[in-house]
Amino acid sequence: MAEIRMLDAHDALPDGRGRHVIVIKQFHEDSPRETVIQMILSRGEGPDELTEPVHADGRKMGFDEALRAGRAVADSENIHFVYGIDRTRGPRESVVLAAGGDHSVAGEKLDDFDTEEGEHGADMGERRTPNPENYRADHEV
Repeated sequence: MAEIRMLDAHDALPDGRGRHVIVIKQFHEDSPRETVIQMILSRGEGPDELTEPVHADGRKMGFDEALRAGRAVADSENIHFVYGIDRTRGPRESVVLAAGGDHSVAGEKLDDFDTEEGEHGADMGERRTPNPENYRADHEV
């Protein structure tokens, strides 16, 4: 039976071309007041498979149900580890949830820079601009 390893809200996801299943709960990208649960199957070669776990009748699974489904997938693929991560459970995320998904609740700008990787900004447009701080103002429609 595959082992479920729970990660903290801000832990890095397993990287590389390993064989594993990841079940992740996070805020919905287009609707921050909602959450989404996804399962990522990595067989060690080829592209990863990304799905949203659902019941046979089409209802979305809860996080614990998705972890159990991830274990079943891992067992069927002879994969030894399922990583579970709830990105909505960090300290800042708890404040955002209490504010109904409002990310501006603390009045601070979210830092979306990864300077160690040379990435500056939340999207590819911001990463390509020489001054990401001014990207939105310079490119408004």
